[in-house]
Amino acid sequence: MLVNLVPISFQHKTTNRSAQNQRVTKQNLAPLAYDTVSFGRKENKQIEIDKIKADLKDAIKNNDAKTIYRYFGIDVEEDKDGYLTISAYKQPSYDYTFEDLGMDENKLFEKVKYIKGNANFYRSRIENLGSIESIGRDAKFMYSQITNLGNLKSIGGSAYFSDTKITNLGNLESIGEDADFSYSQITNLGNLKSIGEDADFSYSQITNLGNLKSIGEDADFSDTQITNLGNLKSIGGDAKFWYSKITNLGNLESIGRDADFSASQITDLGDLKTIGGDAKFWYSKITNLGNLKSIGGDADFSDSQITALGNLESIGEDAIIRDSKLKEKNFADIRVGGEIW
Repeated sequence: MLVNLVPISFQHKTTNRSAQNQRVTKQNLAPLAYDTVSFGRKENKQIEIDKIKADLKDAIKNNDAKTIYRYFGIDVEEDKDGYLTISAYKQPSYDYTFEDLGMDENKLFEKVKYIKGNANFYRSRIENLGSIESIGRDAKFMYSQITNLGNLKSIGGSAYFSDTKITNLGNLESIGEDADFSYSQITNLGNLKSIGEDADFSYSQITNLGNLKSIGEDADFSDTQITNLGNLKSIGGDAKFWYSKITNLGNLESIGRDADFSASQITDLGDLKTIGGDAKFWYSKITNLGNLKSIGGDADFSDSQITALGNLESIGEDAIIRDSKLKEKNFADIRVGGEIW
C-alpha cells in the first residue's frame, strides 16, 4: 500500500500561507464604510446641483419657466396670453427638488394652465394651483404644501388626497378614475360632481357628499364620518354601508352591483330603485324597502328587521328569508328568479 507522507514543516508552512492569503483577501474585499458611500453620494449630488445651477443661471434669474421645464424633459406649449400647457409635472429628481436648485416653485408654476399627463406634487413647495384648469391623468398631492386647488376643474385619472393639507376641493368638478380621500383633511367636496371609478372615503373628515352626483364604480362608506349622501344619484359598482353613520340614502336611485346594508344605521332607502347585484340586509335597521323595484342578484333578508317589501317587483336570483320576519307569502306578487328559502 502506498502512503503519501507530507513533511510536517511543509504542511505547517502551507497552512500558515493559506491563512495569510485568506487574511489578505478578506482585507482587500472588505466593504467600504457607510459614511464613505454616503459622502460620495452627497458629493455627486452637489456636483450635479451645481452644474444645473450653472446651466440654468439666466433662466433661474429671469424665472424662464419654459427653458427650465424643457431642460428637465417636460414639453411646453405657450398660448397667445402667455399661459403654459406642460406634458407632466414632478420634481426634477428623487435626490433634489426645484427649491434645492434655487428656484421659486410657486413662480415657476404660476403660468401653468393645463397638464396633459401625470402631476406628482410630492415634496412640492407649491401652495396654490392658481391658474391651472385641468390635469389629464393622475394627480398625487401627498406630502405637498398645497392648500388650495385654485381654478382646477378636472382630473382625468386618479386623485390621491391622503396626507395632504387640502381641506376643500374648491372648483374641482370631475375626477375621471379613482378618488382616494382616505386619511385626508378634506371636509368639503366643493363643486365635485362625478368620480369615474372607485371612491375611498375611509378615515377621512368628510361628512357630506355635497354636489357629488355619480360614482362610476365602488363606494365604501364603512369607517367614514359621512352621514349624508347629498345629491348622489348613482353608484356604478358595489356600495358598502355596513357600520356606516348614514341613516337615509336620500337622492340615490341606483347601485350597479352589490349593496351591503349589514349592521348599518340606514332606516330609509330614500329614492333607491335598483340594485344590480346582491343585496344584504343582515342585522340592518331597515323595515321597509320603500321605492326599491328590483334586485338583480340574491336578496338576503336573514336576521333583518324587514317586514314590508314596498314597491319591490323582482329579484333576479334567490330570496333568503331564514331567521327573518318575512314569509314566502310576502313574495306572491314578486318575480323571483331563483328559490325562496
